[in-house]
Amino acid sequence: MKKLNGNWERKIRRLRNYINFSMADEVGQTAVYYFDEAFEKEAWDGQPWPNRKREPRAGSRPTRGQKGLLVDTGETRRSIDHDKQGNKVVFSASRKIAGGHDLAQIHNQGKGHQPKRKFMGVTKELEYRIQRAIEESLKKLF
Repeated sequence: MKKLNGNWERKIRRLRNYINFSMADEVGQTAVYYFDEAFEKEAWDGQPWPNRKREPRAGSRPTRGQKGLLVDTGETRRSIDHDKQGNKVVFSASRKIAGGHDLAQIHNQGKGHQPKRKFMGVTKELEYRIQRAIEESLKKLF
């Protein structure tokens, strides 16, 4: 078998390093940024979150209820993170409240009296962004 020239060996080494060390973090960061956008847009995958049951009175002082939806302390939003586990990227968000319940999960799935205000999950748009990020990185390698 013919040996590859040094240029191809370097490219293959860089590709291997990208796949083994950088790609998972790039996928994770792309997704975390996408999930964070849900809080900015107060919507998920083009669908607005349900409004509050009671809206604040016009002209009243700003109160906790007048902040953006799902924004009280910002803990849930700041808790969104990713981790590489084997060959997978795992996403998490957690905000424990009294009784050991996870408020992030309650809001993302909608439980009890809380309407569903999804901010994490896989969408076609997220898949497209991840694919685009990987393609851009691969172009830089070659």
